[in-house]
Amino acid sequence: MTNAKGDSSSTMFGKKVFEGKEYDYVFDIDLNGSALQLPFNRGDDPWMAAQQWIWKHGFEQGFLDAIANHIITNAPDNVPQLNTGNVDPLTSTGAYRPRPAPSAGGSSAGNVDPFTSAGAYRPGGGGGGGGGGGGAGDISAARYRPGNAGAAPVVPSAPMLTFDVCKHDGVLAKLMQFNGEMHAAGEATPLDESQAAALAKLVGTLKQPNRFHATSVSAAELALFTSSGGLLSWPLPRLFPCVDLFRLLVLHPSAAQHLSAAAPPLVPRLLRLLAVAQTAAAADDKPAAAAVLMLLRTCANLVSRYELRPMVASSASSLVDVLSAPIESGPTQPRLAAVSILFNVCMLLSAKDLAPETALQMDGVALQALSLLQLALSVPALLEPTEEESLFRLLATLNALLEVEGMLVTAKELELHVTLGALALSAAAPPKTVACKEAALKLLTK
Repeated sequence: MTNAKGDSSSTMFGKKVFEGKEYDYVFDIDLNGSALQLPFNRGDDPWMAAQQWIWKHGFEQGFLDAIANHIITNAPDNVPQLNTGNVDPLTSTGAYRPRPAPSAGGSSAGNVDPFTSAGAYRPGGGGGGGGGGGGAGDISAARYRPGNAGAAPVVPSAPMLTFDVCKHDGVLAKLMQFNGEMHAAGEATPLDESQAAALAKLVGTLKQPNRFHATSVSAAELALFTSSGGLLSWPLPRLFPCVDLFRLLVLHPSAAQHLSAAAPPLVPRLLRLLAVAQTAAAADDKPAAAAVLMLLRTCANLVSRYELRPMVASSASSLVDVLSAPIESGPTQPRLAAVSILFNVCMLLSAKDLAPETALQMDGVALQALSLLQLALSVPALLEPTEEESLFRLLATLNALLEVEGMLVTAKELELHVTLGALALSAAAPPKTVACKEAALKLLTK
């Protein structure tokens, strides 16, 4: 990323003109070999400006921090003006802030690791396990979605939902604890010294998503997870920290080519692991429940990747098939992860730039998703206060799916408006949820 054109001293010579408009700064940005310009005015929010620029030029979400920090560094006298009208339609705030889901007792002690009541990374916690990814609102890919509070877009456009918050050091420490125990027990698949060092180096890369544009993930690093005897092959009681790191790895742009070439094919492998973990979790196995959550979050991240569309499309039907159990039965965090997968799949189905061969592979998935949505909207648990984000995302998913060719007609034939009309939102339901329901009903009844 190059230096700015229009630094803090240049403004004495007047404003800069960009595309016929005057700006205080015009920054030269060089990403992936593309030399582009980013206009910026004093008083603007650098994070919002960076996000809008990413959307405009179609760059990866991982560049957000680097671009925003570049603006902040080169406009040191800028003081953003507060604008309470800009609302993220996924969070009803101007920017994402992690917030844990309330516990069964109704209390919440801040953004704690869901495996523990403190900051350590240990199995346990309410709702059948969690991971290093924060609370139920652990979605930061959608930090900025500009819109007016009274007329915010019902269905978010552009970045899909990802789970990218993690206590990297705690997860690595837990994994290495398990590794030591496996060595002591003479088990066959622990990491050797060189592999452990390579994993620690990889975690250092994953801790800096704002540097993803300048770092890479090698085939050898991916093989730490996917090879025969790799981390994804670890015993189920020790699997969850491995998958917790893997969900972050799949978000690195340079990992895509290696993920697509993984053998056996990655998505079917993850779904097989999920089936095994779900069976064990049903017997109140907490490490297995933690693995279920991490596997669902990993799948959500995989579907979010533009580069992985062909790989995801070939398994999309199988992926949607596994979502009914966590959506119907919960608990809260796996339900939210499952709904986020469904949202991402439907956003992919409605994408205007979907390649014909990818669309062909996903033939029938839209109807499958619509059937699942009709079932999901009848789940009583979704009306509980702890499930409000899952309910909102389900309604946002429905609105996205109704944009897919033929789905509005099919939804009317299935009388989905009856199911939706029977959804009794409470008086305290968030405005974004009410707006989503009303928008879908308007489409289904006109």
